[in-house]
Amino acid sequence: MSKPTLDSELVDDLLYAARHNDPEFLEESLNTLFSSHSTHPKGELLRAAADEYTGNTAIHMAAANGHLGGIMPGPTVNTLS
Repeated sequence: MSKPTLDSELVDDLLYAARHNDPEFLEESLNTLFSSHSTHPKGELLRAAADEYTGNTAIHMAAANGHLGGIMPGPTVNTLS
């Protein structure tokens, strides 16, 4: 399967929501991402949704800003594949 091509605005939305601890906006953005690329595994989509300059993902942004527990509850590596 080829690497997903993601909309840069959607990637920005995901990174913003994670960075600023906005779980509702993050959930909305993730639902959009997952529904628009349903043929790709969720983990692959999350890895592809990275900052184009730093390579940081939403998980990096949340963790760096102390929000990981509140904004990324529940999912494990196994549920994202």
